[in-house]
Order: sequence, then C-alpha cells, then structure tokens
Amino acid sequence: MLSAFTPRPLKRLFTANQCWTSFLDAGGLRDIGVEAVTKMLACGTRILGVKEYNCDKPECPHVRYVTNSCGSRACPSCGKKATDLWIATQLNRLPDCDWVHLVFTLPDTLWPVFESNRWLLNDVCRLAVENLLYAARKRGLEPGIFCAIHTYGRRLNWHPHVHVSVTCGGLNKHGQWKKLSFLKDAMRSRWMWNIRQLLLKAWSEGLAMPESLSHITTESQRRSLVLKAGGKYWACVHVEKNGRREEYGALPGSLSEEAADSGLPAGTLQRRGEPELPLPGPQNGRNGDGNADTA
Repeated sequence: MLSAFTPRPLKRLFTANQCWTSFLDAGGLRDIGVEAVTKMLACGTRILGVKEYNCDKPECPHVRYVTNSCGSRACPSCGKKATDLWIATQLNRLPDCDWVHLVFTLPDTLWPVFESNRWLLNDVCRLAVENLLYAARKRGLEPGIFCAIHTYGRRLNWHPHVHVSVTCGGLNKHGQWKKLSFLKDAMRSRWMWNIRQLLLKAWSEGLAMPESLSHITTESQRRSLVLKAGGKYWACVHVEKNGRREEYGALPGSLSEEAADSGLPAGTLQRRGEPELPLPGPQNGRNGDGNADTA
C-alpha cells in the first residue's frame, strides 16, 4: 500500500475551506493558471500515476511505490528544483565580471493594454534587451545579458516590468574585454520610443481593447494615449552593481526596484535623507552618439 501522503503547505492553502473551488466557480481565471494549480495540487498523488519498484531477486518481497511529480513551475517542489538547477547552470555559463541590474517599467496608463494583449510581453522583453545591445554595439562590443519579465508587483497588482542584468563590459571583434557603461537618458529615450512604436504598430494591426479604455475609439485617441503616457520620463532604474546592493534615489519619474515591483508611485520608497545619485559611468561626453561609453 502507498504510505499516507501529507499535503504540502501550499496545497493546504488552496484546499482549505474549498477556497480553490470557490475561485474556479467565480470564473475569470486564465486557462494556464488553472492548469498550473491543478498540476500542483495533483503533484505527488496517485492522480498523476505511480511507479512500482521491485527487487530483482524473486525471493525478495519488498516493493516500493513512487508517485509521479507534476513538473509545474507553480509547484513548490518541482518549480523550486527546476529553478535551482537553472541557477546552477547559469552560474557556470555567465562570465565572472561586474554586472549592472536594471529595471525597465511602463506607465500605469498602459498596463491594461498589455494585460489584454499578453502576447505583447514577449516584445517588451525583447525591446529591453535590444536597447542595451544597441548601445553596446555602437561601441563595437558584445555584452552578456539575461532578463526576466515580471507581470505582477509585490502587492499582487498587475504591473508588467522587465528586470535585466548586463555585464559592465563586452568583447570586441578581437575577443578583447572592454569596459562598458550606459547613459540613463539615452537608454530611457530609446525605451520610450521603442515601446510607443510597438504599440502604435500593434494597434494598427488590431489589439484587444481593455474595458477600462473602452472610451478610446478613434485613431487620434489611441495615438494620444500612447504618446502622452508617462509624460517625458519613464522608469529605467539602476538598482545593483557588483552583487552589492546600492539604493539609488529615484530618477525623475522613475522608481526604485522596490517601487518597480510594488507598483507604487515614483520615489515612494526613496530613503529619506539620501541624495539622488546618477547611474555609474559618464554623464557627459557621449562620443558623438549618446549611447554608451567605455572606461
């Protein structure tokens, strides 16, 4: 017989007082979310099947049964293991050098557009990476970059933003390592321009209009929404370098990492009494293109 199965704590949260069943009955959940939670709840139970292991000696009566795992990212067991393995793999791949962690965010007036058209999130991630590649390649360098898109903030509100880590240098065509830094104003301008062009093009091809923006019906209204969203400054925030936490005061119209994750207004979490500091790297002398500079 199978030994008694003890539900994991997260499963108990979902099954206590039939709260998960109530969520399902209320509707409004995405299919992918329902699938992930269903797999997580079934993980380690006979629902997903059981493997039987026997001794190869006929006279041995011992039998062991092992329930199958779900492999879902939402599972506290399977997802945690997959994450740990991924991190170990990346640590072996990534160059041992200085890194900068950046956060690219979007104006809150545009959040509903991306929530109703989630396929755009792939382009958001791509544009964040291309922003840095453009600057580095203007210097003839190939940097190392990895990124992750977060669709929710720490308050569990819908708040899409991209976390990017980039090397503070890159390889030139001769394979030599050269230092590299990024200018915040040029980086932010490219980010704003590219996202706005993405939305204008996508809207011309047809986008699902969120209910909160149903009053926008004409082309001029759509262009006004996209071109005026966020004003002149969007958030492109430097939050970490060399693996050491460095809390920077919010740039004009930008957020700290905590604010970026929480969806709070710009500067909300800036520490009192701390001066506003620029990003590391040159603030003057843009070498003619205003994109990136090498030390």
